Amino acid sequence: MHDASSRLKDLYERYLADQCSAAERNELMTAIAENKSDTAFHSLIDATFEDPLLFYPLSEEKAEELFLRIRKKNRAKIILLPARKWWAAAIVLLIVIAGGWYLNQQPATVNNAVAVQMTDSISQADHSGAILILADGRKLNLDEQEKGLIATENGSSVEMTGNGVVYDQNAASASVAYNTMTTPKGKQFRLRLPDGTEVELNAASSIRYPVSFQGNEREVYLEGEAWFNVKSDPAKPFRVKMPGQAAFEVLGTAFNLRCYAEEPVMKATLLSGKIRFVQHEYRKLLSPGQQLQQDRTGAVKIMQAVDTSQVMAWKNGEFSFRRMPLEEAIRELARWYDLEPVFTGELPAFEFYGSMGRGLSPQQVVKLLNNMGLHASLDNNRLIISR
Repeated sequence: MHDASSRLKDLYERYLADQCSAAERNELMTAIAENKSDTAFHSLIDATFEDPLLFYPLSEEKAEELFLRIRKKNRAKIILLPARKWWAAAIVLLIVIAGGWYLNQQPATVNNAVAVQMTDSISQADHSGAILILADGRKLNLDEQEKGLIATENGSSVEMTGNGVVYDQNAASASVAYNTMTTPKGKQFRLRLPDGTEVELNAASSIRYPVSFQGNEREVYLEGEAWFNVKSDPAKPFRVKMPGQAAFEVLGTAFNLRCYAEEPVMKATLLSGKIRFVQHEYRKLLSPGQQLQQDRTGAVKIMQAVDTSQVMAWKNGEFSFRRMPLEEAIRELARWYDLEPVFTGELPAFEFYGSMGRGLSPQQVVKLLNNMGLHASLDNNRLIISR
């Protein structure tokens, strides 16, 4: 055991000093991922915090590598830390996810935070729901609908299934009729369009679409966030329009589109296939793994090899925050918990880094934020964040 502990300490110090060979680096990462030598590794963490000068500074690249390695083995908990000290993220994360031995040594505030993170008191089933607005203006609360036929629209049947609402075009129609599906805050819902395209709406989102696609194009209108798995039909290109003049032309493709009005940046992430961003005369074709971002000035930026698991975390019942600014993370939480975010005073330059399930109650989230050093409170439906 002593030899193993010494070996781990030696590998860790050599890694921080950029003196590890490839084989030694793999040995260290394997030991971390497999939770070997827990007591020895906890001791290294203790020493790091008690004497920050004991080891070489942990670079951002190394912190991220350690974080991703641990996350493969453990369900990472949410981390909040000052942006200027991001390099400490991996160390903090190691402490949080390591388990009882180290956490039992910490003050009550840390233990409380972890207890909150581990609580999952609300099932995902409670968060499935939407409002369907039919062509004649009638509104159907989909939370209350039984399985089976719920409407007939312009030659298409609308059926509630265990996997959301499904449209089936039974007959051609001379006119075009539109339906709109809207998810309130705290809800998400699945939809299959009449051409077989699958859509899932995130919270506080809306999609408008024809009940039958006619002519040479399939066109829908999105506000908020949605995942699309588009049915391929070269004769009928699929187009997603957003507020303003921007749109995406889609081939047989899976992608995620995030265009909330309150967010300063629109993000489109391609998972597979091809999509083309179109705005006026500007055209940009995306490849899988790329993300197109457009800010409110119209400036476009292409991000390469994005973490698609983070982008799609919402669809899998999780929040995933990776170097996310404080205000954006709070808005994300507020959309899910049907709260109005209120920021008072000068806010600290914090970033979130980590993930957590969407099953916590609002009160648990507030407790978690306070344990992380923020001043958070609930006032009716307002989530108030102050310095």
